[in-house]
Amino acid sequence: MSKKKKIIIAVSSVIAILVVCLIIFLVVNNQSKTNASDEENRTNTRLSKVYEKMNDKLTYSFEATLDNENKMVIKRKNNQARKDLTLEGELTTQIVRDGNTYLLQEDTKKYYEYLNNELELTELATIIQDLINNQEPTKAQEELDGDKYECEEYKGTSYFWLEPIEQSINEEETTIKFYFKGNNLKYIKTIINDEEELLQVNIEYNVDDSEFEIPSEYQKG
Repeated sequence: MSKKKKIIIAVSSVIAILVVCLIIFLVVNNQSKTNASDEENRTNTRLSKVYEKMNDKLTYSFEATLDNENKMVIKRKNNQARKDLTLEGELTTQIVRDGNTYLLQEDTKKYYEYLNNELELTELATIIQDLINNQEPTKAQEELDGDKYECEEYKGTSYFWLEPIEQSINEEETTIKFYFKGNNLKYIKTIINDEEELLQVNIEYNVDDSEFEIPSEYQKG
């Protein structure tokens, strides 16, 4: 092979390598931009702003009400939490403090202690965080009772469903809609199969320490 041909082959090889490197760079760069765009879309939501405010303050009261017989109230202040769950008129209370959970039974006025258990401390925030980290919501404007709200739709949790349901639940197919006025969360609608449940929501960011005390009339069970 002549020296000239060898030079041409060498140059061609270098050019080919450079082209391949350029293609790889463009693909990786485009993927990075896509990932960054997806991340921005996921975090630039009204639900993410609710989560950021809750996580930043670590003090909040979250009340979701279906009716007088069915509602969920979750309160947190730093390393203390309380969950009051009323289902068909029956109230169950869980209090987290000092790293332990206390289950209060209203009918017997007894409480039960579960050591080294803080699940309720972060459960609500974890549910919301999982939604915003793993999904880009469908956004729309919807009307409820004649008023318009900004709606963000996610899938994958029946956490906010309160009424008993006889149907089997496929979490992945469960739809959940969050309704906002500005950045204020006002309603949550959960859709399971052909049934739906609408909760009215109120979030505040001031909780008194007394909420996490076990009432004196309760005895250890």
